[in-house]
Amino acid sequence: MTRGSARAAAEAGAAAAANAGNNEGPNGGAQVAFSLRPGHHQGEVISMNTKQGYNHWKLATEKLDEELYDCDPEGFYQFMKTLGSRADKCGWTEPDGILSIPTGENEIKSLITDYGSIEYDQVKSYELSFVNQDSRKAQDTAMLHDCIMNSVSKEGKAKLNVNEELYKFGRRQGGACLLKVLIRESYLDSNATSSMIRIKLANLDEYIVQVKHDIGKFNNYVKVLVETLRARGETTSDLITNLFQAYAACSDQQFVKHIADVQSQWEDNEKPLTEVQLMEKALKKYRLLKDRGVWEAPTAQDAKIIALEAKIHKLTNGGRSKRKGDKDSKDGKKKKQKKEKPKWMFQRPKDEDLKKPREWNGIKWWYCSPDTGGKCQGVYRVHKPSECKSLKPKGESGPKKGTGGGDDKVAVTVSQATIDPALSDIYMEDEDEIMGGYETG
Repeated sequence: MTRGSARAAAEAGAAAAANAGNNEGPNGGAQVAFSLRPGHHQGEVISMNTKQGYNHWKLATEKLDEELYDCDPEGFYQFMKTLGSRADKCGWTEPDGILSIPTGENEIKSLITDYGSIEYDQVKSYELSFVNQDSRKAQDTAMLHDCIMNSVSKEGKAKLNVNEELYKFGRRQGGACLLKVLIRESYLDSNATSSMIRIKLANLDEYIVQVKHDIGKFNNYVKVLVETLRARGETTSDLITNLFQAYAACSDQQFVKHIADVQSQWEDNEKPLTEVQLMEKALKKYRLLKDRGVWEAPTAQDAKIIALEAKIHKLTNGGRSKRKGDKDSKDGKKKKQKKEKPKWMFQRPKDEDLKKPREWNGIKWWYCSPDTGGKCQGVYRVHKPSECKSLKPKGESGPKKGTGGGDDKVAVTVSQATIDPALSDIYMEDEDEIMGGYETG
Protein backbone atom coordinates (compact mmCIF):
# COMPACT_ATOMS: atom_id res chain seq x y z
CA MET A 1 0.00 0.00 0.00
CA THR A 2 1.44 3.42 -0.97
CA ARG A 3 1.67 6.28 1.43
CA GLY A 4 -1.14 8.12 -0.38
CA SER A 5 -3.54 5.16 -0.33
CA ALA A 6 -2.78 4.52 3.32
CA ARG A 7 -3.65 8.09 4.13
CA ALA A 8 -6.86 7.89 2.15
CA ALA A 9 -7.86 4.74 3.99
CA ALA A 10 -7.16 6.37 7.32
CA GLU A 11 -9.28 9.37 6.39
CA ALA A 12 -12.13 7.12 5.24
CA GLY A 13 -11.98 5.20 8.50
CA ALA A 14 -12.08 8.40 10.51
CA ALA A 15 -15.06 9.64 8.49
CA ALA A 16 -16.90 6.38 9.05
CA ALA A 17 -16.25 6.59 12.77
CA ALA A 18 -17.52 10.14 12.87
CA ASN A 19 -20.58 9.23 10.88
CA ALA A 20 -21.30 6.34 13.21
CA GLY A 21 -21.25 8.77 16.07
CA ASN A 22 -23.76 10.95 14.28
CA ASN A 23 -26.16 8.02 13.71
CA GLU A 24 -27.22 7.80 17.28
CA GLY A 25 -30.91 7.68 17.93
CA PRO A 26 -32.87 9.98 20.25
CA ASN A 27 -32.21 7.64 23.18
CA GLY A 28 -28.50 7.36 22.52
CA GLY A 29 -28.66 4.03 20.64
CA ALA A 30 -27.51 3.40 17.09
CA GLN A 31 -29.82 4.92 14.51
CA VAL A 32 -30.95 2.45 11.83
CA ALA A 33 -32.32 3.02 8.37
CA PHE A 34 -36.12 2.59 8.18
CA SER A 35 -37.49 -0.24 6.09
CA LEU A 36 -40.82 -2.05 6.08
CA ARG A 37 -39.16 -5.33 5.10
CA PRO A 38 -35.54 -6.58 5.09
CA GLY A 39 -35.45 -6.76 1.31
CA HIS A 40 -36.10 -3.02 0.99
CA HIS A 41 -32.46 -2.09 1.72
CA GLN A 42 -31.87 -1.77 -1.98
CA GLY A 43 -28.47 -0.18 -1.92
CA GLU A 44 -26.82 -2.77 0.26
CA VAL A 45 -25.09 -5.68 -1.42
CA ILE A 46 -26.15 -8.95 0.21
CA SER A 47 -23.34 -11.03 1.72
CA MET A 48 -24.30 -14.49 0.54
CA ASN A 49 -21.81 -16.22 2.87
CA THR A 50 -23.71 -15.06 5.96
CA LYS A 51 -26.78 -16.60 7.56
CA GLN A 52 -28.76 -13.41 6.96
CA GLY A 53 -27.78 -13.32 3.31
CA TYR A 54 -28.61 -16.99 2.79
CA ASN A 55 -32.01 -16.58 4.46
CA HIS A 56 -32.82 -13.60 2.25
CA TRP A 57 -31.82 -15.51 -0.89
CA LYS A 58 -33.90 -18.51 0.20
CA LEU A 59 -36.96 -16.35 0.83
CA ALA A 60 -36.60 -14.56 -2.49
CA THR A 61 -36.06 -17.60 -4.69
CA GLU A 62 -38.39 -20.27 -3.28
CA LYS A 63 -41.35 -21.29 -5.45
CA LEU A 64 -44.38 -19.04 -5.29
CA ASP A 65 -46.97 -21.78 -4.91
CA GLU A 66 -47.19 -25.53 -4.43
CA GLU A 67 -48.84 -25.86 -7.83
CA LEU A 68 -46.32 -24.97 -10.51
CA TYR A 69 -47.35 -22.59 -13.28
CA ASP A 70 -47.63 -23.90 -16.87
CA CYS A 71 -47.40 -20.45 -18.47
CA ASP A 72 -50.99 -20.68 -19.64
CA PRO A 73 -53.59 -17.88 -19.81
CA GLU A 74 -55.85 -19.47 -17.18
CA GLY A 75 -53.33 -19.21 -14.36
CA PHE A 76 -51.64 -15.99 -15.47
CA TYR A 77 -53.64 -13.59 -13.29
CA GLN A 78 -53.02 -15.56 -10.09
CA PHE A 79 -49.32 -16.05 -10.92
CA MET A 80 -48.80 -12.30 -11.36
CA LYS A 81 -50.63 -11.54 -8.12
CA THR A 82 -48.47 -14.01 -6.18
CA LEU A 83 -45.27 -12.81 -7.82
CA GLY A 84 -46.25 -9.22 -7.04
CA SER A 85 -46.54 -10.10 -3.36
CA ARG A 86 -43.07 -11.69 -3.40
CA ALA A 87 -41.64 -8.72 -5.28
CA ASP A 88 -43.02 -6.31 -2.66
CA LYS A 89 -41.40 -8.29 0.15
CA CYS A 90 -38.04 -8.30 -1.62
CA GLY A 91 -38.09 -4.64 -2.59
CA TRP A 92 -38.16 -5.34 -6.34
CA THR A 93 -41.14 -3.01 -6.86
CA GLU A 94 -39.56 -0.02 -5.12
CA PRO A 95 -39.20 3.15 -7.27
CA ASP A 96 -35.57 2.20 -8.00
CA GLY A 97 -36.22 -1.56 -7.97
CA ILE A 98 -35.57 -4.01 -10.79
CA LEU A 99 -39.27 -4.16 -11.77
CA SER A 100 -39.73 -0.37 -11.99
CA ILE A 101 -38.97 0.13 -15.69
CA PRO A 102 -38.13 3.57 -17.14
CA THR A 103 -40.31 3.98 -20.24
CA GLY A 104 -39.71 7.63 -21.02
CA GLU A 105 -38.48 10.87 -19.64
CA ASN A 106 -39.52 11.02 -15.98
CA GLU A 107 -41.82 8.02 -16.53
CA ILE A 108 -41.54 4.72 -14.65
CA LYS A 109 -43.93 1.78 -14.99
CA SER A 110 -44.28 -1.41 -12.98
CA LEU A 111 -43.65 -4.65 -14.84
CA ILE A 112 -46.07 -6.30 -12.40
CA THR A 113 -49.09 -4.07 -13.01
CA ASP A 114 -48.37 -2.29 -16.31
CA TYR A 115 -46.85 -5.20 -18.22
CA GLY A 116 -49.10 -4.68 -21.23
CA SER A 117 -47.77 -1.18 -21.92
CA ILE A 118 -44.05 -1.96 -21.49
CA GLU A 119 -41.98 -3.10 -24.46
CA TYR A 120 -39.35 -5.83 -24.19
CA ASP A 121 -36.63 -3.46 -25.46
CA GLN A 122 -37.41 -1.07 -22.60
CA VAL A 123 -36.99 -3.87 -20.06
CA LYS A 124 -33.78 -5.06 -21.70
CA SER A 125 -32.27 -1.58 -21.85
CA TYR A 126 -32.91 -1.05 -18.14
CA GLU A 127 -31.67 -4.47 -17.08
CA LEU A 128 -28.45 -4.18 -19.12
CA SER A 129 -27.56 -1.09 -17.07
CA PHE A 130 -26.87 -3.24 -14.00
CA VAL A 131 -27.11 -7.00 -14.73
CA ASN A 132 -23.35 -7.44 -15.25
CA GLN A 133 -22.34 -5.23 -12.33
CA ASP A 134 -21.44 -6.42 -8.83
CA SER A 135 -24.39 -4.61 -7.32
CA ARG A 136 -27.54 -5.22 -5.30
CA LYS A 137 -29.69 -4.84 -8.43
CA ALA A 138 -27.67 -7.56 -10.15
CA GLN A 139 -28.32 -9.81 -7.14
CA ASP A 140 -32.03 -8.95 -7.14
CA THR A 141 -32.55 -9.72 -10.83
CA ALA A 142 -30.68 -13.02 -10.43
CA MET A 143 -32.97 -13.93 -7.50
CA LEU A 144 -36.04 -12.96 -9.54
CA HIS A 145 -34.83 -15.26 -12.31
CA ASP A 146 -34.43 -18.17 -9.88
CA CYS A 147 -37.82 -17.45 -8.29
CA ILE A 148 -39.59 -17.65 -11.65
CA MET A 149 -37.77 -20.80 -12.73
CA ASN A 150 -38.56 -22.49 -9.41
CA SER A 151 -42.24 -21.59 -9.81
CA VAL A 152 -42.96 -22.90 -13.32
CA SER A 153 -43.64 -26.47 -14.38
CA LYS A 154 -41.74 -28.59 -16.87
CA GLU A 155 -44.08 -27.36 -19.59
CA GLY A 156 -43.57 -23.78 -18.48
CA LYS A 157 -39.79 -24.11 -18.51
CA ALA A 158 -39.94 -25.49 -22.06
CA LYS A 159 -41.73 -22.32 -23.23
CA LEU A 160 -39.15 -20.10 -21.54
CA ASN A 161 -35.98 -22.02 -22.41
CA VAL A 162 -36.53 -21.71 -26.15
CA ASN A 163 -36.25 -17.93 -25.65
CA GLU A 164 -33.16 -18.06 -23.42
CA GLU A 165 -31.26 -15.58 -25.59
CA LEU A 166 -33.81 -12.92 -24.58
CA TYR A 167 -32.96 -13.02 -20.87
CA LYS A 168 -29.40 -14.42 -20.70
CA PHE A 169 -26.57 -11.90 -20.84
CA GLY A 170 -23.19 -13.61 -20.85
CA ARG A 171 -22.94 -15.71 -17.72
CA ARG A 172 -25.78 -13.91 -15.98
CA GLN A 173 -29.56 -14.06 -16.32
CA GLY A 174 -31.93 -11.15 -16.22
CA GLY A 175 -35.01 -11.80 -14.12
CA ALA A 176 -36.93 -8.80 -15.46
CA CYS A 177 -36.41 -9.85 -19.09
CA LEU A 178 -37.38 -13.41 -18.15
CA LEU A 179 -40.61 -12.11 -16.67
CA LYS A 180 -41.38 -10.17 -19.85
CA VAL A 181 -40.85 -13.36 -21.87
CA LEU A 182 -43.16 -15.27 -19.51
CA ILE A 183 -45.82 -12.59 -19.94
CA ARG A 184 -45.53 -12.84 -23.70
CA GLU A 185 -45.85 -16.64 -23.62
CA SER A 186 -48.73 -16.68 -21.16
CA TYR A 187 -51.20 -14.48 -22.96
CA LEU A 188 -51.61 -12.86 -26.33
CA ASP A 189 -49.44 -9.78 -25.93
CA SER A 190 -50.35 -8.00 -29.14
CA ASN A 191 -52.41 -5.13 -30.44
CA ALA A 192 -55.31 -7.53 -30.92
CA THR A 193 -55.51 -8.21 -27.19
CA SER A 194 -57.53 -5.12 -26.31
CA SER A 195 -60.14 -5.79 -29.01
CA MET A 196 -60.50 -9.40 -27.91
CA ILE A 197 -60.98 -8.35 -24.29
CA ARG A 198 -63.66 -5.82 -25.21
CA ILE A 199 -65.52 -8.46 -27.22
CA LYS A 200 -65.43 -10.82 -24.25
CA LEU A 201 -66.69 -8.08 -21.93
CA ALA A 202 -69.57 -7.39 -24.30
CA ASN A 203 -70.60 -11.07 -24.20
CA LEU A 204 -70.51 -11.69 -20.46
CA ASP A 205 -74.14 -12.91 -20.56
CA GLU A 206 -72.98 -15.85 -22.66
CA TYR A 207 -70.01 -16.65 -20.42
CA ILE A 208 -72.10 -16.76 -17.24
CA VAL A 209 -74.14 -19.57 -18.80
CA GLN A 210 -70.92 -21.44 -19.66
CA VAL A 211 -69.86 -21.48 -15.99
CA LYS A 212 -73.36 -22.63 -14.98
CA HIS A 213 -74.18 -19.32 -13.26
CA ASP A 214 -71.35 -19.66 -10.71
CA ILE A 215 -71.01 -16.02 -9.65
CA GLY A 216 -67.61 -16.58 -8.01
CA LYS A 217 -66.04 -17.99 -11.17
CA PHE A 218 -67.78 -15.37 -13.28
CA ASN A 219 -66.50 -12.46 -11.18
CA ASN A 220 -62.92 -13.76 -11.28
CA TYR A 221 -63.15 -14.02 -15.07
CA VAL A 222 -64.27 -10.39 -15.29
CA LYS A 223 -61.48 -9.23 -12.98
CA VAL A 224 -58.85 -10.94 -15.14
CA LEU A 225 -60.20 -9.26 -18.28
CA VAL A 226 -60.30 -5.83 -16.66
CA GLU A 227 -56.83 -6.27 -15.15
CA THR A 228 -55.37 -7.32 -18.50
CA LEU A 229 -56.98 -4.29 -20.17
CA ARG A 230 -55.69 -1.97 -17.46
CA ALA A 231 -52.19 -3.43 -17.80
CA ARG A 232 -52.25 -2.16 -21.38
CA GLY A 233 -53.09 1.32 -20.15
CA GLU A 234 -56.74 1.09 -21.23
CA THR A 235 -60.11 1.15 -19.49
CA THR A 236 -63.71 0.23 -20.23
CA SER A 237 -66.69 2.54 -19.81
CA ASP A 238 -69.58 0.08 -20.21
CA LEU A 239 -68.57 -2.67 -17.78
CA ILE A 240 -71.38 -2.06 -15.30
CA THR A 241 -73.99 -2.32 -18.09
CA ASN A 242 -72.45 -5.60 -19.26
CA LEU A 243 -72.49 -6.92 -15.68
CA PHE A 244 -76.19 -6.15 -15.22
CA GLN A 245 -76.94 -7.89 -18.52
CA ALA A 246 -74.96 -10.97 -17.50
CA TYR A 247 -76.50 -11.28 -14.02
CA ALA A 248 -79.98 -10.98 -15.55
CA ALA A 249 -79.24 -14.16 -17.54
CA CYS A 250 -78.89 -16.25 -14.37
CA SER A 251 -81.20 -19.17 -13.73
CA ASP A 252 -82.21 -18.21 -10.18
CA GLN A 253 -85.21 -15.89 -10.15
CA GLN A 254 -84.58 -14.54 -6.62
CA PHE A 255 -81.09 -13.53 -7.66
CA VAL A 256 -82.32 -11.97 -10.90
CA LYS A 257 -84.95 -9.94 -9.02
CA HIS A 258 -82.35 -8.77 -6.50
CA ILE A 259 -80.03 -7.57 -9.25
CA ALA A 260 -82.96 -5.92 -11.07
CA ASP A 261 -83.75 -3.92 -7.90
CA VAL A 262 -80.11 -2.86 -7.61
CA GLN A 263 -80.09 -1.82 -11.26
CA SER A 264 -83.30 0.18 -10.86
CA GLN A 265 -81.83 2.12 -7.92
CA TRP A 266 -78.65 2.78 -9.89
CA GLU A 267 -80.50 3.95 -13.00
CA ASP A 268 -82.64 6.30 -10.87
CA ASN A 269 -79.48 7.72 -9.25
CA GLU A 270 -80.79 6.65 -5.87
CA LYS A 271 -77.56 4.89 -4.93
CA PRO A 272 -74.13 5.35 -6.54
CA LEU A 273 -72.59 2.08 -7.64
CA THR A 274 -69.23 0.98 -9.01
CA GLU A 275 -68.45 -2.17 -10.96
CA VAL A 276 -66.57 -3.60 -7.98
CA GLN A 277 -69.48 -2.90 -5.63
CA LEU A 278 -71.93 -4.55 -8.04
CA MET A 279 -69.79 -7.69 -8.24
CA GLU A 280 -69.55 -7.77 -4.44
CA LYS A 281 -73.34 -7.45 -4.09
CA ALA A 282 -73.92 -10.21 -6.63
CA LEU A 283 -71.43 -12.55 -4.95
CA LYS A 284 -72.92 -11.88 -1.52
CA LYS A 285 -76.45 -12.67 -2.72
CA TYR A 286 -75.24 -15.79 -4.56
CA ARG A 287 -73.47 -17.14 -1.46
CA LEU A 288 -76.47 -16.36 0.73
CA LEU A 289 -78.84 -18.30 -1.53
CA LYS A 290 -76.34 -21.17 -1.77
CA ASP A 291 -75.90 -21.34 2.01
CA ARG A 292 -79.68 -21.45 2.48
CA GLY A 293 -79.92 -24.24 -0.07
CA VAL A 294 -82.41 -22.31 -2.21
CA TRP A 295 -80.20 -21.41 -5.17
CA GLU A 296 -82.12 -22.38 -8.32
CA ALA A 297 -84.96 -23.72 -6.13
CA PRO A 298 -88.35 -23.82 -7.90
CA THR A 299 -90.51 -20.71 -7.53
CA ALA A 300 -94.14 -20.96 -6.45
CA GLN A 301 -95.14 -20.95 -10.13
CA ASP A 302 -92.61 -23.67 -10.91
CA ALA A 303 -93.93 -25.75 -8.02
CA LYS A 304 -97.47 -25.51 -9.42
CA ILE A 305 -96.25 -26.64 -12.83
CA ILE A 306 -94.40 -29.59 -11.33
CA ALA A 307 -97.45 -30.61 -9.32
CA LEU A 308 -99.64 -30.26 -12.41
CA GLU A 309 -97.32 -32.43 -14.48
CA ALA A 310 -97.39 -35.12 -11.80
CA LYS A 311 -101.20 -35.01 -11.63
CA ILE A 312 -101.67 -35.27 -15.38
CA HIS A 313 -99.09 -38.03 -15.62
CA LYS A 314 -101.04 -39.97 -13.02
CA LEU A 315 -104.32 -39.41 -14.86
CA THR A 316 -103.03 -40.35 -18.28
CA ASN A 317 -100.66 -43.19 -17.41
CA GLY A 318 -100.98 -44.21 -13.81
CA GLY A 319 -104.54 -45.56 -13.99
CA ARG A 320 -104.24 -47.25 -17.38
CA SER A 321 -104.21 -51.02 -17.25
CA LYS A 322 -101.72 -52.97 -19.32
CA ARG A 323 -102.73 -53.90 -22.81
CA LYS A 324 -101.83 -57.26 -24.24
CA GLY A 325 -99.39 -55.66 -26.65
CA ASP A 326 -97.69 -53.54 -23.99
CA LYS A 327 -94.12 -54.48 -23.16
CA ASP A 328 -92.96 -54.13 -19.58
CA SER A 329 -90.01 -55.06 -17.47
CA LYS A 330 -90.69 -58.75 -17.96
CA ASP A 331 -89.43 -58.35 -21.52
CA GLY A 332 -86.46 -56.43 -20.22
CA LYS A 333 -87.81 -53.28 -21.90
CA LYS A 334 -89.33 -50.18 -20.40
CA LYS A 335 -91.25 -47.39 -21.98
CA LYS A 336 -89.13 -44.45 -22.99
CA GLN A 337 -88.97 -41.72 -20.38
CA LYS A 338 -90.11 -38.27 -21.34
CA LYS A 339 -87.34 -35.72 -21.59
CA GLU A 340 -87.52 -32.90 -19.11
CA LYS A 341 -88.38 -29.63 -20.78
CA PRO A 342 -85.78 -26.87 -20.49
CA LYS A 343 -86.47 -23.92 -18.21
CA TRP A 344 -86.49 -21.43 -21.08
CA MET A 345 -89.68 -23.07 -22.37
CA PHE A 346 -91.53 -21.59 -19.40
CA GLN A 347 -89.99 -18.13 -19.60
CA ARG A 348 -90.69 -15.15 -21.81
CA PRO A 349 -87.67 -14.50 -24.05
CA LYS A 350 -85.96 -11.16 -24.40
CA ASP A 351 -87.68 -8.68 -26.73
CA GLU A 352 -84.99 -9.11 -29.37
CA ASP A 353 -85.48 -12.91 -29.27
CA LEU A 354 -89.30 -12.98 -29.31
CA LYS A 355 -89.59 -14.12 -32.92
CA LYS A 356 -86.51 -16.35 -32.97
CA PRO A 357 -87.12 -20.11 -32.77
CA ARG A 358 -85.28 -22.29 -30.25
CA GLU A 359 -84.49 -25.97 -30.68
CA TRP A 360 -85.21 -28.76 -28.22
CA ASN A 361 -85.63 -32.50 -28.69
CA GLY A 362 -84.73 -32.12 -32.38
CA ILE A 363 -87.65 -29.76 -33.01
CA LYS A 364 -87.85 -25.99 -33.49
CA TRP A 365 -90.07 -24.11 -31.02
CA TRP A 366 -91.58 -20.65 -31.43
CA TYR A 367 -92.82 -18.34 -28.68
CA CYS A 368 -96.53 -17.99 -29.42
CA SER A 369 -98.30 -14.93 -28.05
CA PRO A 370 -100.22 -11.90 -29.33
CA ASP A 371 -96.86 -10.06 -29.36
CA THR A 372 -95.53 -12.49 -31.98
CA GLY A 373 -98.71 -12.72 -34.02
CA GLY A 374 -100.07 -15.87 -32.36
CA LYS A 375 -103.19 -16.68 -30.36
CA CYS A 376 -101.61 -18.58 -27.46
CA GLN A 377 -101.11 -16.74 -24.23
CA GLY A 378 -97.31 -16.62 -24.16
CA VAL A 379 -95.83 -20.14 -24.45
CA TYR A 380 -93.40 -22.01 -26.65
CA ARG A 381 -95.11 -24.13 -29.37
CA VAL A 382 -93.91 -26.18 -32.32
CA HIS A 383 -96.17 -24.21 -34.65
CA LYS A 384 -95.27 -20.79 -35.94
CA PRO A 385 -97.27 -17.93 -34.40
CA SER A 386 -98.57 -16.97 -37.85
CA GLU A 387 -100.06 -20.49 -38.18
CA CYS A 388 -101.61 -20.58 -34.72
CA LYS A 389 -105.20 -21.91 -34.52
CA SER A 390 -105.41 -21.49 -30.77
CA LEU A 391 -106.46 -24.08 -28.22
CA LYS A 392 -109.95 -25.47 -28.31
CA PRO A 393 -112.13 -24.03 -25.57
CA LYS A 394 -112.03 -26.04 -22.41
CA GLY A 395 -114.80 -28.63 -22.26
CA GLU A 396 -115.69 -28.46 -25.95
CA SER A 397 -115.06 -32.12 -26.39
CA GLY A 398 -115.84 -34.71 -23.76
CA PRO A 399 -113.72 -37.58 -22.66
CA LYS A 400 -113.04 -40.30 -25.17
CA LYS A 401 -115.04 -43.39 -24.55
CA GLY A 402 -113.41 -46.78 -24.30
CA THR A 403 -114.08 -49.50 -26.81
CA GLY A 404 -114.83 -52.14 -24.27
CA GLY A 405 -113.54 -53.96 -21.20
CA GLY A 406 -111.61 -52.10 -18.57
CA ASP A 407 -108.67 -51.19 -20.69
CA ASP A 408 -109.63 -47.56 -21.30
CA LYS A 409 -111.12 -46.50 -18.02
CA VAL A 410 -109.10 -43.26 -18.04
CA ALA A 411 -108.35 -41.38 -21.23
CA VAL A 412 -107.93 -37.70 -20.39
CA THR A 413 -106.36 -34.81 -22.30
CA VAL A 414 -104.85 -31.70 -20.76
CA SER A 415 -107.85 -29.61 -21.71
CA GLN A 416 -110.13 -31.98 -19.76
CA ALA A 417 -108.12 -31.98 -16.54
CA THR A 418 -108.80 -29.50 -13.76
CA ILE A 419 -106.05 -26.98 -14.49
CA ASP A 420 -105.29 -23.55 -13.13
CA PRO A 421 -106.26 -21.23 -16.03
CA ALA A 422 -102.95 -19.39 -15.63
CA LEU A 423 -101.11 -22.64 -16.31
CA SER A 424 -103.31 -24.20 -18.97
CA ASP A 425 -101.19 -22.93 -21.83
CA ILE A 426 -97.87 -23.75 -20.17
CA TYR A 427 -98.11 -27.52 -19.95
CA MET A 428 -97.83 -29.49 -23.19
CA GLU A 429 -98.46 -33.18 -23.52
CA ASP A 430 -96.79 -35.33 -26.16
CA GLU A 431 -99.75 -35.27 -28.49
CA ASP A 432 -99.91 -31.50 -28.15
CA GLU A 433 -96.29 -31.27 -29.27
CA ILE A 434 -96.92 -33.53 -32.25
CA MET A 435 -99.98 -31.65 -33.40
CA GLY A 436 -98.15 -28.35 -33.35
CA GLY A 437 -99.17 -26.94 -30.00
CA TYR A 438 -102.94 -26.96 -30.39
CA GLU A 439 -105.66 -29.57 -30.44
CA THR A 440 -107.27 -30.35 -33.76
CA GLY A 441 -110.24 -32.34 -32.53
